[in-house]
Amino acid sequence: MNNNLTIRDGKEAKDLSVLVVNVAQVLVQNGAEIYRAEDTATRICSAFSDIKNVNAYATYNIVMVSFNYKDEDIITMRRIKSYSFDLNKVALINNFSRRFVKGEISIIESFGIVHEIGYGKFQKLKNYLLFGSLGSALLIFIFGGNWQDFIVTLFAAFAGIFALFKVAEISFSFFFNNIAGAFAAALVAVLSIKLGIGSNVDIVITGAMIPLLPGIYFTNAVRDFMSGDVSSGLYGLTQSILVAAGMALGVSLVLYFYY
Repeated sequence: MNNNLTIRDGKEAKDLSVLVVNVAQVLVQNGAEIYRAEDTATRICSAFSDIKNVNAYATYNIVMVSFNYKDEDIITMRRIKSYSFDLNKVALINNFSRRFVKGEISIIESFGIVHEIGYGKFQKLKNYLLFGSLGSALLIFIFGGNWQDFIVTLFAAFAGIFALFKVAEISFSFFFNNIAGAFAAALVAVLSIKLGIGSNVDIVITGAMIPLLPGIYFTNAVRDFMSGDVSSGLYGLTQSILVAAGMALGVSLVLYFYY
């Protein structure tokens, strides 16, 4: 870390505060652990020798940064309302922060870089559809499925991921997003089995649910608990339960009407 970085004036100090909040927001929105967002924000601010008393606070709903510059307390807060979960963006922000603290990028330049990372579409829907559905279909062999079940799972998972993303674009709650995704996947699975394609509806539905599982929510919740962020851990655990409940409800609706 370059400890010789300095702030020119109060305006630049406020710009730094906004930049750091933007960085923390991108991290939280895209699946980073809470402690990672707080640590990154703290490291960026601490790279400046004239910035004192740095405090960074983050949850899944809010990020806040405060520090002291020439006896003036500067505080910036940002409310978080949406999530995209793109771990590639987390990696890009990590690379950016390392370059920033070395003095390779100015504060003004950083705004454009962080904005591009945060709002750029690095992970295309087609990538999720391709690799998510293919990975799910391959997993059914572990559960005892056959090649017909593989084909059905491929299309069921594809339908589930597609429905999840399209409903999310309407800005519904993540709970309803997962109901829609699970419903679409289970519907394709049941209809295919009824048409004689595939033989194990339980295995197909189980495989098709894999891309919808709240893995990031649950993993981050556990890591937050372990790092002492109890409130964030409880929030992540609650989200995991709600996502799983939404998936169960979506599948149950299909099974109720077709069996």
